[in-house]
Amino acid sequence: MTSIKKCDILFEQKCKLGRITSATKFETFAQKWFDEYATLSLKARTIASYEQLTKRIYKNMGHMRLDKITPRHIQKFVMDLCNGKRKDGREGKLSPKTVKHHVALISTIYEYAIKKQIVHYNPCKAVTLPRPNQKEREVYTVEEAQQILDLLDKGVAEKPDKFKFALFFNIAMFTAGRNSRHGIQ
Repeated sequence: MTSIKKCDILFEQKCKLGRITSATKFETFAQKWFDEYATLSLKARTIASYEQLTKRIYKNMGHMRLDKITPRHIQKFVMDLCNGKRKDGREGKLSPKTVKHHVALISTIYEYAIKKQIVHYNPCKAVTLPRPNQKEREVYTVEEAQQILDLLDKGVAEKPDKFKFALFFNIAMFTAGRNSRHGIQ
């Protein structure tokens, strides 16, 4: 009980009395989430990275009421980040992975709001996220793979202590272990 701040207890009482409602601004509730949940449950490094994400989130929807944010608002935010139309004053598109982190944080805050009975719906659940960038990979042909396996067999015959390496590459080749011309990944 000593780790819970007085303001947290007051916030909880206001929620129970109906004074903190879905009409609360997103930024205000998110800051409460950081105080009530993140500081008690997350590592400092995670909190620091989340705080970096909030800069863009607050500029886009921090001023909006929690109950008025729709999937369309969040989808527009996603599209703006993907297309380089950021409101944080910086240039350039964000990677799909970074965009996903932003939406995941918003979703986590909404899940907490649902748990605290502030809202009944998480608008992030209806958002389409960008696909991760897929890189073309050069893979071995069947003949190249067979040549590698033959060389490994020959090497094991000469040096039996190298069996574990041959086994590794055999397993990788026969289980489609993402082998490329640039090394096993």
